[in-house]
Amino acid sequence: MGWFRRHLNWTAFLTALIWYIISGVSINLLQEEGAWLLVWLPCFVVSFLIYGWILQQKRRTLWWLFILFVPFGWVVFIGLENRSQVIDIVDSKVVTKPKDKSD
Repeated sequence: MGWFRRHLNWTAFLTALIWYIISGVSINLLQEEGAWLLVWLPCFVVSFLIYGWILQQKRRTLWWLFILFVPFGWVVFIGLENRSQVIDIVDSKVVTKPKDKSD
């Protein structure tokens, strides 16, 4: 879990990538009408939960989830500034500290 917390933008990118792959494969393989929805809908819900977690980690409002309804909205989502903390490496150790207002 620590890797995901330190790499929020990579988490968002990987979530989008996995969601696109699973939804694309399920639509192509499950040609029956409505069968692909059984795979697509749980993936959609899980990805929304992950994006909500990322927004909470970035100290952003959950209203930003609506940007995901725009095609390739996750690109804008990745560009959101992390307001929660600054991660720095001091003496080969990862140090988190509160973000200054001047940053």
